[in-house]
Amino acid sequence: MIGVINNKLTENIEIEKWKTKGMLYEVFRVIEGKPLFLNEHLNRLKNIAIDANTEVLKESIKILIKSIDINISQNIFLSYDPVNGANIVFFTKSFYPPEKWFDVGVDIGLLEIKRDNPNLKIYNDEYKSKVDSYLKDNNYFETLIAHDNIVTEGSRSNVFFIKENTIITTPIVDVLPGITRDKVIYVLNKLGMEILEKEILISELQSYDGCFITGTSIDVLPVRKLQEISYETGRNEVYKKVYKEFEKVKEADLNDYA
Repeated sequence: MIGVINNKLTENIEIEKWKTKGMLYEVFRVIEGKPLFLNEHLNRLKNIAIDANTEVLKESIKILIKSIDINISQNIFLSYDPVNGANIVFFTKSFYPPEKWFDVGVDIGLLEIKRDNPNLKIYNDEYKSKVDSYLKDNNYFETLIAHDNIVTEGSRSNVFFIKENTIITTPIVDVLPGITRDKVIYVLNKLGMEILEKEILISELQSYDGCFITGTSIDVLPVRKLQEISYETGRNEVYKKVYKEFEKVKEADLNDYA
């Protein structure tokens, strides 16, 4: 596998040592050779690692894309050592939901697990292993996570619930500040929709009209079933408006990439 380590193209990289506890990381999508929301991803990294040189990281990303395929569509994994500033970028396995999923939705679970430092994107293989086992055992696409009966976010996504014309989501202090989450909030404000940030109780889940999850690879994906609770999110007019406007935001960002 080819990667760019500290701004140098390198063959036969060993990626496992870059996926260890305490490493900062970002995963972002490349669409036809253009990184999506790249500035936002790098700014999030720099908020934690203030010494990170985002311009050098951008150059590393360009080197990697050029070395593989200038029209590639795949995710890039960026790992950053906060101790010494060592970094790597490489293409990683990607899965993008088929188009029909944005109509019918997906099935997700609910797992009681506490995520340490939810605001920070830090690699934690123990957390990842527990989540992966739960998803595999239950055949779920994703799972929401909860602690003390409060739902916070998805294991690798943020979550929004729909109640009539209001969108409800967990306060930012309790979740990873997802880039797609931020763009959805921008879309909601642009559309003039009401958004409410509050604690979401497990006991409330059945009262909502719809639910959708957001993330780098999944965009704005409707939920069909949350454990035994069924939603018709894909048919919900509020969801459809958000999805349509988000696609415009994606297109504008890609067009602005130089």
